[in-house]
Amino acid sequence: MLKSISICGECERSEVEGWLRSDSEAQGFQMMNDEEIVEFVSNKADMVEDEEQQVEETAGPSTIPWNNAAFQYLEQALRWYEAQEECDRHVPLCLKSVRDLRAQKREITQKQTRIAEFLKKD
Repeated sequence: MLKSISICGECERSEVEGWLRSDSEAQGFQMMNDEEIVEFVSNKADMVEDEEQQVEETAGPSTIPWNNAAFQYLEQALRWYEAQEECDRHVPLCLKSVRDLRAQKREITQKQTRIAEFLKKD
């Protein structure tokens, strides 16, 4: 009978029986009712939340880059954004002002403070 079915013309009886046996042992995906679907999705969402919380706990507090690194990151971000087709002309100006603020702070930290300036602060 298996030989008469066109898709089984190249298969041996033992192969087909093996396939059917494996299907009966491991039935694969089952049809779920509404309650089972809700339970499955709820458990999946809980697992995702747990994983995200574990990642946050292991990552620890976010680190703030040092001044030179921040300046380099701003430069790279500015170059990247200016190369984009969607580049809005106002956004690079904002990024440049942040970059310039960073450059000013870098100059201030690199400049040696005079004793007279310390006395003026008090």
